[in-house]
Amino acid sequence: MGRFSSAQGEWSTRETGEGKFRSWIGSYGSAPSARVALAEQAADESWGELKACLDTKA
Repeated sequence: MGRFSSAQGEWSTRETGEGKFRSWIGSYGSAPSARVALAEQAADESWGELKACLDTKA
């Protein structure tokens, strides 16, 4: 099996999350099969993806 790495974070404001999203694209976006996503947790504890950046070479 291939190697899989994951990073995640949790922030109290959407503005901080947006900044981290952009930063992580720069840091991890060029890794093979990289996928960087920004998601928001709803009141019912479900998650909704707001945006994503995918490695198109995968």
